[in-house]
Amino acid sequence: MIGIALLAAAAAASAHTIWIDREGEFLVLRSGHLRPGEAPDLHDYAAGFVREAVRFDEEGKADTVALTGETPFRAPGDPAALAIFASSGYWTKTPFGTKNLPKDEVEMPIRSGLSLSYVKRIERWGPAMGRPLTEWLEIVPLGDPAALRPDGVLEAAVFLDGEPVAGAELFRGEERIGATGEEGRIAVPMAGPGLTLLRTKHIEPVESEKTDRIVREAVLVVVVGKER
Repeated sequence: MIGIALLAAAAAASAHTIWIDREGEFLVLRSGHLRPGEAPDLHDYAAGFVREAVRFDEEGKADTVALTGETPFRAPGDPAALAIFASSGYWTKTPFGTKNLPKDEVEMPIRSGLSLSYVKRIERWGPAMGRPLTEWLEIVPLGDPAALRPDGVLEAAVFLDGEPVAGAELFRGEERIGATGEEGRIAVPMAGPGLTLLRTKHIEPVESEKTDRIVREAVLVVVVGKER
């Protein structure tokens, strides 16, 4: 079982996030704010933001997606799930503002973090979807979200390096749901049909010349309460 340190709930709720949209024949990585009933507030990201993308079939067989450097990132095909690892690199707070640099490359560093983001979208349910598909920080649904009623409850779990994470604070969109239990599990009430984002963050203190901590964010994108 993995122990964790987490960002405060208010900070997690206010931060922008990433998610995966369906756009015709492509799954597209978006960044910004996505709120119910509002148009998405989209943010641009650099070509090097996406570090790895992997498609999975229903049995969990993996297929790496080639990175073209184009933004926004688009993955072709019709996978059962798509997982993307992205990073904006090091961020260091200084008396002169926050810099997108490691702490050994700025003057008077106060606090520094390496930002790692992981997002997964499930398109079709299969035997592999109810377990971790990667060693990344990952939110795993324990049942098919498409089979839920719009007001149903989704059982989910949080994993890191394939191990359950206790005490992970989970958000549905920007609403805090609660924290995972000893087995990394949590019950998540749904708030209607359609696209749903679940998010969690994990902070690992480190001793390094470049940073004080590794900040991981995981996002799960599912379609709730209707057949895909």
